Amino acid sequence: MLLVDHNPADLASLKRLLANAGIRLGIAVARSGEEAISFLRGTLAGGTKPRLMLIDVDVPGGGVEVVCWARSRAALRDMRIVGLTSDRNSILREQAHALQVDRVLRKMPTVAELTSLFPELPTKRDPTTSG
Repeated sequence: MLLVDHNPADLASLKRLLANAGIRLGIAVARSGEEAISFLRGTLAGGTKPRLMLIDVDVPGGGVEVVCWARSRAALRDMRIVGLTSDRNSILREQAHALQVDRVLRKMPTVAELTSLFPELPTKRDPTTSG
């Protein structure tokens, strides 16, 4: 999983929410759009592609640009993208949906929202996984 956000407090909260949701994925962090694209380029060159990207659509360096870049790469089209925004107006939400994100959530999503996004992901509550 790739978390893209420039705010350290938001990153810590997201990590805590994911842990509380029991979502068991390795987490990489990018603090800007440029870092996110650099990380994703590395996965295309032979790294492990993330199954999910949670991205602040307002991240410096362009969250919208990151989504466009990722969606234009055939090898990343099956990666799920969830846009996060603290913006109360719907303009960013509409932009994000137009860019083919899988979902847009307000910061901070709830544990229930995170677990409902991707029920096929292994969680600590899943009886078919150990732990």
